[in-house]
Amino acid sequence: MSKKRRKTYKKTDEFTSLLRKIRGMKEYKEWRSAVIKRDKPGFMYVNVHHLKGIDKIIKENGIWTVDDARKCEELWDVSNGVAIRKGEHQIITLIERMKLHSKGFIDFLKHYVKKYEVKK
Repeated sequence: MSKKRRKTYKKTDEFTSLLRKIRGMKEYKEWRSAVIKRDKPGFMYVNVHHLKGIDKIIKENGIWTVDDARKCEELWDVSNGVAIRKGEHQIITLIERMKLHSKGFIDFLKHYVKKYEVKK
């Protein structure tokens, strides 16, 4: 009896191509607009970021096509998005790409967040 192999992306280009297609979808634009309207109405130069990474959602839900993406409720969940300025988005992306975070780095981030927490 042979084990079924789980399908994986052959190349980064294949995954990047799917991400571009998803970000071009009407559903993505509607999700993005809803997050911006909730978090930063009237702001310009805003990016939207999935709190649970879009790459993780794609992999966990077995999304291989735009049709798969369209059917995935988790991908379009507005509560899983946050609107942030473009510069902030670049910093978040860099931090997420780091494989390991030292205790000192995490402690610094906690201190920074506490010090500069926005009062509502």
